[in-house]
Amino acid sequence: MSTLKENEKEIEGLTQQKIDEITNIYSEKGFENELLKDVVNVITSKERIG
Repeated sequence: MSTLKENEKEIEGLTQQKIDEITNIYSEKGFENELLKDVVNVITSKERIG
């Protein structure tokens, strides 16, 4: 596997880890189902763009 591919996979993993952490935080605050997904998508959308 090339270094570029390895770096991309590492970045994807970190991003998924952050998404999971945010999901857990808001789940503990009482958000669930579609609302939880929507909240996480809004919070993480800027990270994916930028």
